[in-house]
Amino acid sequence: MRKYLRAISILFLLTFSVVINAQQQNNVINVPRINTAVSVDVHNPNQWKNAKKVTTSDGSEILFQYDGKFLYVGFIGNFEAWGHLYLKSRNEVNVFHVTNAMGKVIYKLDSYDQWQPDRRFNWKMRDNDLKKYEKRNADLLLEKEGWIANYRKTPTSHGVIFKIDIKNYDKNNIYLAMVYGLRASTFLGFPADLKDDTINPDMFTGYNPADCKFNYKFWVLLKFAE
Repeated sequence: MRKYLRAISILFLLTFSVVINAQQQNNVINVPRINTAVSVDVHNPNQWKNAKKVTTSDGSEILFQYDGKFLYVGFIGNFEAWGHLYLKSRNEVNVFHVTNAMGKVIYKLDSYDQWQPDRRFNWKMRDNDLKKYEKRNADLLLEKEGWIANYRKTPTSHGVIFKIDIKNYDKNNIYLAMVYGLRASTFLGFPADLKDDTINPDMFTGYNPADCKFNYKFWVLLKFAE
């Protein structure tokens, strides 16, 4: 009887391991390399013709590419691109808001295995309302903090482009998740089965709570082409 129970336990563990490995293999995004930089100021489809395109369950499209220095993530959809892009690398989770104005928050694990934010969203580009300052401030943000984002709305769709310098990340160990939707109401996640605090309503509406749980192993793992 004891041998039988041991065999059942081993079989269960093996099955669980296979399921987890299959889940992680399915959540891999192969990011193609491009030869020219992408302008975040122009939502031009020609800039994305060689990108990896992923269509979500709601019909939105998320696009991935990089130029050897910057990771570009684009979003085109019917839903407003209000929300956050999450990158996990090494022992940090970087949370990028879709507007430069709100900036970025970095979460780090504490001794209780809870993720804690290093700051509040800071609205450092509020003078973005003055058009003549927009590009200057975006250039400063890219130089100082290593990322910018550009949101655009058209009569038929919503879009955002993230440009992220990956020199401060482990390129072989970058996990990504994205949450988007209708501002302060309905929202969706990518991958679709997110169950952690990436879909915390407080996070979605612009706050960055403490004691978060991030299950990044069920995000997508980025694999960069050389």
